Amino acid sequence: MVSKRGFLIYYDDNKLEDCMLKSRLVTRHFQPSVVQNWLRTCSSLHHGCRYTRRPQTALNLIDCRSHTVLKAADIYTNPADLEYVALSYVWGQSLEVSRVVLDGSRLPQPIPAVIRDAMEVVLMLGYQYLWIDKYCIDKHDKSRIHEQLMDMDSIYQDAALTIVAAAGSDESYGLPGVSKSRPCRQLTFKRDAEHYALASTLPLPHSSIAESRWATRGWTYQEAILSRRRLVFTDDQVYFECNSSSRAEGFDICFDDRLFGSAASHDHFIRPSLFSLKQLVSVSSNGKATRLSNFFTYVHCAEQYSKRTLSFDNDALIAFSGIIRVLESISTFPVRHIWGIPFFHPDDDNLSDDQLWSTYKTFQLPASWKSPVFKDRSVPKSNPPVVEVDYLAYLMLGLCWRHLPSVNPRRRKDFPSWSWTGWEGALAWPNLTKASNISRSTWDQTAISLGPISSESIPDLYHNSTNTHLLFQSDKSLHVRTSAIKREAFIFDESSCGLVFTTGGEVKLYASKNDIDASKVFKRIQSLRYEVIKMATVDEHAYMMLIKRYRNAYYRIGTMAVEDRYVTNSLFTSKVTTYKLR
Repeated sequence: MVSKRGFLIYYDDNKLEDCMLKSRLVTRHFQPSVVQNWLRTCSSLHHGCRYTRRPQTALNLIDCRSHTVLKAADIYTNPADLEYVALSYVWGQSLEVSRVVLDGSRLPQPIPAVIRDAMEVVLMLGYQYLWIDKYCIDKHDKSRIHEQLMDMDSIYQDAALTIVAAAGSDESYGLPGVSKSRPCRQLTFKRDAEHYALASTLPLPHSSIAESRWATRGWTYQEAILSRRRLVFTDDQVYFECNSSSRAEGFDICFDDRLFGSAASHDHFIRPSLFSLKQLVSVSSNGKATRLSNFFTYVHCAEQYSKRTLSFDNDALIAFSGIIRVLESISTFPVRHIWGIPFFHPDDDNLSDDQLWSTYKTFQLPASWKSPVFKDRSVPKSNPPVVEVDYLAYLMLGLCWRHLPSVNPRRRKDFPSWSWTGWEGALAWPNLTKASNISRSTWDQTAISLGPISSESIPDLYHNSTNTHLLFQSDKSLHVRTSAIKREAFIFDESSCGLVFTTGGEVKLYASKNDIDASKVFKRIQSLRYEVIKMATVDEHAYMMLIKRYRNAYYRIGTMAVEDRYVTNSLFTSKVTTYKLR
């Protein structure tokens, strides 16, 4: 209700100065002084929002005063002085390459409304330079296009502020309050005799941001998540969120330490809520919980990203690569990926020489990933853990994604079917908690590799896996050597129109193809056109991959889930087969 209508705040005239939360009148035009105050508070109090590295100088920036495109290296001789604003917005229907000739040329006319307004906001807030993909990426230099796109995460992380255009459907709409006035929707009521007043705030901007067209586009997801500070323009008001707090223009929050204690005590009340990386636990938690939390952060981001759309299928992985690089750079338990599938690598854990020798002997000589299990020593030695890490189980958990029932998935060409990047449509992974147990069946002899005779095992390839250009040149096959579930293990239940195991467990089907149901799946399993291979077990549920045989390979077409207590050794074939997944 608050998100739709806002608050109605009571004021006592005699105690007005003691109010922590007040209604702020949002005028028809943008008020830079309000945002400047937010920026000053963030710069002075929030250590997590400050620069942690030197920004790159190999950038092109728009000088908002002269309307020219300049090289950052020509503007700043000292990289530490480099300060600019970035823009996150939705392109128009035309995706034609920018006509800008860089190195001092003026912007072509006419300038789209959102870019023109953003340039004005930059100057209003006391900045001068603006980065916009439309004009600052040299799309005529094909040799550098991929390199520039791969730097998108750094560009938004290094920006002093990111302006988000969350109003309108494209770049022609502009920023409300700048070139077009905003509606006045706040109500006030005052009784002088009783010395009180009632004033309304605007609705919280979260719903309008989530429902905007900007929030449906794939590229804008990492642009907002990776920025340190975001200034979001909606039709009604502006919303500010940094890595430490959030503000809405319709609210005025008092930070007088004499009345309410230190500013740090307000963090819970104004914590960031829209664009922060979600975690299960704090970084100070134990090894297992931290590992799970990092994995959760990855799959949560992938789930949110999967709800969005892209103009070009080939962008599916590269538009998420900034998130990947951030999670790969975590000092404790970084999350690696192969074609978007997350996993942990033993190289990143502080293993003993004997453990490393054992690991690489198992991983590389057969060019496959089997299931070495050893002690996790990634946390301080003063408190040595007794935690066993099954790296293969985490990789198989990464393969346990499924499409949500409400979507109609669509295959993307040039991506493997076993990766979520190979499909368009909202998806989800098994629910995780900080105490979740990730495991595999103890009786199967599963091994995974990228090829039957390839010298590139998964541990080798991860070193290049963030470079999607190199990844596209690699083999998309995933070779899973395992025992499948017998076709006799499945029963079609006429009463529920669903599948069950002969051991009694109800099997839930999450199909990625729109034209199949439980009945068709059952018939095709019986004819061996479809097969089912087990992946990971998460707590009390086991997850399986439904694969379709086509010529000399198999393709993933869905996921199945069942209570793990119904998965017994008797359900599996005695034959170990290598399934080439494409």
